[in-house]
Amino acid sequence: MLFRTKNKKMSSGPALSGEKAIRRAMVADGRVQGVGFRYFARSLAREHGVTGWVMNMPDGTVAMEVQGPEDRVDSFAGAISNPPTDWYIRVTSLKIRNIPLVPDESGFDIRFYGQRF
Repeated sequence: MLFRTKNKKMSSGPALSGEKAIRRAMVADGRVQGVGFRYFARSLAREHGVTGWVMNMPDGTVAMEVQGPEDRVDSFAGAISNPPTDWYIRVTSLKIRNIPLVPDESGFDIRFYGQRF
């Protein structure tokens, strides 16, 4: 796991003016498909006030892109790496890299592999 932070509640919504926004691509591996991971990710995104998307991949991993203020994106990554113990989700690794921002993005979507965007 790359991040280990307290799971604190953040305000919802995109980056506020004056806050520097970042975007990170993340790939989660472990027991992340067929266990509600995408819905968990969407719920966390709303809780942390970040935008982006999440999608199951054919190799059994889950890909995400997350955008917002750096502290919120980091907090999201920490929370996604450490799901509640009463869920069947288990993240064994979370690969993260910085990517360019997507202007005017709002919301956090669940996407489906092979779907055109």
